[in-house]
Amino acid sequence: MTDLIAWRRPFDAPIKRFQVLGERSSGTNFVDVLFKRNTTLQPTKDYGWKHAVPQFTSVLRDDLIIVCFRGPESWLRSMYAKPWHVPDSLVNVTFSEFLRAPWVTVMDMPGAMSAVGARKSLDLPVQGDRHPITGMHLENPVQLRNLKNAAFLGVLERGCNVALIRHEDVTKYPRETISKVCELFDIPVNAADDFVIPTRQLGEMTQRNVEGLRRDKVATYSDDDRAFVFSQLDHDLETKLGYGFSI
Repeated sequence: MTDLIAWRRPFDAPIKRFQVLGERSSGTNFVDVLFKRNTTLQPTKDYGWKHAVPQFTSVLRDDLIIVCFRGPESWLRSMYAKPWHVPDSLVNVTFSEFLRAPWVTVMDMPGAMSAVGARKSLDLPVQGDRHPITGMHLENPVQLRNLKNAAFLGVLERGCNVALIRHEDVTKYPRETISKVCELFDIPVNAADDFVIPTRQLGEMTQRNVEGLRRDKVATYSDDDRAFVFSQLDHDLETKLGYGFSI
């Protein structure tokens, strides 16, 4: 399967740059490397921290926004395994506790998070993880998913060049998925024999020890966990993205 979730191309200008957006653990690093290595497009970070609710003021006619999504079941497991930017109190918890915990994050890597003031922002709240209207943190990781994915899906209506892709498609069929995007936007792409697929693991947590006596070695859903996640998910949104979650 190499169909995109959706795409828009309102401008005829040749695409020159790209930026990948998407929540953590959705394949953004993988997709970024695929486009860097297999097209002549230049990467940009002009549109802010890739994991934040999009708040850019405009998107240039010759730029392409690529947004990555991932199914809820594997995404939550990955978020537990790699708890980026969360305080220690959210690391040493069981998977069940993680699913139900308020989503609170701090600026632990401000230079990589498009932060104003860089090191001056260290340990301050991550504004890109807050609700953009109320300013409140989200009640749990599932609510974070609902908010972020609704915002990322909304990029389709921003009047810009945009392609929405699934983590499951691009990891299983990387060349076909990237080639499909390039076909739709008239972007030259490496031929099959020259197509480069990253082999090393991307997005690993190398600057933090993820450990604790309470942590589960394997994130496994109990029946209660599945019922909780099901109760929290925005199922209409999941359907639009091509996903589901059963109990």
